[in-house]
Amino acid sequence: MREILVDWMMEVAEEFMIKRDTVYVAVDYVDRYISLADYELPKNELQLIGTSALYMACKVDEVYVPRIGDFALATDGCYSE
Repeated sequence: MREILVDWMMEVAEEFMIKRDTVYVAVDYVDRYISLADYELPKNELQLIGTSALYMACKVDEVYVPRIGDFALATDGCYSE
């Protein structure tokens, strides 16, 4: 499951021209969150966790940060702003 999420995060990063190092930070955020979760994460929450991690990593590492609405569009309408 994690591999699918990381692949999706890489695709989103390419679309928004996010640096690879930023994606690595976001994947680290996801790994830390999943390791601390004391329950089985549903599949539909993984994309939300990945999107949030990408957004937070961009706020730290990127000069140009895509808007939260752009990330919402990347989820194909599953989540809104």
